[in-house]
Amino acid sequence: VNSPLTSSCGRLFDAVAALAGVRQQVNYEAQAAIELEMAMTGSEEDGAYPIDLLPDVASGDDRWIIGTRPLFEALLDDLARSVPIATISRRFHNGLVECFVELASRLRSKHTLSRICLSGGTFHNVYLSRTLEARLSETGFEVFTQKEVPAGDGGLSLGQALVGAARSLQSKNPS
Repeated sequence: VNSPLTSSCGRLFDAVAALAGVRQQVNYEAQAAIELEMAMTGSEEDGAYPIDLLPDVASGDDRWIIGTRPLFEALLDDLARSVPIATISRRFHNGLVECFVELASRLRSKHTLSRICLSGGTFHNVYLSRTLEARLSETGFEVFTQKEVPAGDGGLSLGQALVGAARSLQSKNPS
């Protein structure tokens, strides 16, 4: 209710950071996510918040919707019990890892896919990137990550520039 639809994982980080009291207002992109990642320092928590994977029946294909209701119910329960922010942050990050591994496994079972590319601003998060890459590798996936191009908007901009350049060349030299 009263929230915009989004496909951005960053908005999920913003919501968790706000509820956990880490950051309600931001001064720059990803500030809440960065502070939420830093908030887990010192936590050895290995638990994970539950996150649902719901089939997107409207699409009629293999699309999934990440259902966050159980995540927020567990988070609010932890807040009511005064669970430390470090534990909350770690459970959130671990929940995302487990959700992404489950999604990859479901897609592999339908499409015999064994290669995974991790990209997007969320993967500037060192804990999430390293933990997810390790879990996917343990599960038998070959994982690809960015090395020379940034995972976030910088890489997106580069890709857009390359597509624009290719289209420009193609329009000048049609085959």
